[in-house]
Amino acid sequence: MSAAPQNEDKADEGHYDGIPGARKEGALTIYKQFEAELDERAASFASMLPSTLSPARFKNTVVAAVRQDPAILQATIRSVMGAVVRAAQDGLVPDGREGHIAVYNVNVAKRGERERWEKRAQWNAMAFGLRKRLRELDGIIANAEVVHEADHFVWHQGDEPRIEHEPARLGTDRGKMIGAYCIYKREDGTILHREVMDFTQIEKTREQSKAKDSLMWTKFVSEGYRKSVLRRGVKTVPVSDQMREIIQRDDEANFDFDQRHETVTLTPPPAPPPAPKPLTHAPGQTLQDAPPKAPETVPADTGQKPAQRRRKAGEPRTQETVPEATPEPEAPEIEPQAEAGPELPAGWSAYLDQMVEELKGAKDAHAQHEVHSTVEDAIQGDVERGKIDGAQEEALKAEWEKRAGQVN
Repeated sequence: MSAAPQNEDKADEGHYDGIPGARKEGALTIYKQFEAELDERAASFASMLPSTLSPARFKNTVVAAVRQDPAILQATIRSVMGAVVRAAQDGLVPDGREGHIAVYNVNVAKRGERERWEKRAQWNAMAFGLRKRLRELDGIIANAEVVHEADHFVWHQGDEPRIEHEPARLGTDRGKMIGAYCIYKREDGTILHREVMDFTQIEKTREQSKAKDSLMWTKFVSEGYRKSVLRRGVKTVPVSDQMREIIQRDDEANFDFDQRHETVTLTPPPAPPPAPKPLTHAPGQTLQDAPPKAPETVPADTGQKPAQRRRKAGEPRTQETVPEATPEPEAPEIEPQAEAGPELPAGWSAYLDQMVEELKGAKDAHAQHEVHSTVEDAIQGDVERGKIDGAQEEALKAEWEKRAGQVN
């Protein structure tokens, strides 16, 4: 009975020859740790998957992807798990058709530090996967095609828009790719939208990609063309919130849309007004910044002395009593308000509410730990993608502790 596991380990060792500098025993240990953590998070993954995708198939596809590309295990385990979480959120599998997990070198050095590189895994949905989810979620069929130089292509706009595309004859050179288009229609044939992009527009999209020299843009260029036009057109078609979130996650993970590739001239804001001078003065010195006092009113001199009451005989001499000034009412003390913390990023409040419900339904401490780990990974994933800053990260963690504490 003991020979089978040994043979299985030896068979698995061949999958990790591609990890530079790693001994087979060490690589195999890393893989087993990865699979163990995958099993621990199986419950949280299952809660994210659509009904069309079973947890068993999802896990098996992830394991197969890592076995086929052992370099994925060179990345940090947190980033690998983050990529798996995003694949589950999209309802797709990393099978190389619906999507794939890629590894990139990321400079993690802070400002002022020397360059420090770290390998991180990233989930990338592919055009086929986006088309699949469009049909499953919204009943929309998206047909994306690439146009070549030798093709016959006519794009009609106006009252009767339509697209004519006749590829070059089979066996002939179609020439270089000059554009792409996508037609979105319902299952009954109703056309919702036509999106067309030429070579220049697609190249601009590639320049905004965080990995413009990846395999999609160097080896499988037609995939990049199809995905570019498909993604842009989806933003015009009325789709569900879930589909919109899939596109948004893809934008945030793979593209820089902050116009940093273009030169933008900013007009500096006007200088703030100078601060008022402090109201300080030396003893006996007139306060220059205080408003002048109103001149006192002096009664006219009538030549008569003011009438005085004559003291009666035997009446003690007394001093004139001056009525005390009525004290001004004290202003009520205003309690200092706590400084409001940063607002939660868009979509996070609803997500935390959903995870609170998951926490309420957890049957034991292990299941509760899985929910906490899922939230932590989701927060860390947005930090790594630059979606949230440090203050927002702390606010999210504090808010989650607050909501989770109410459950307990």
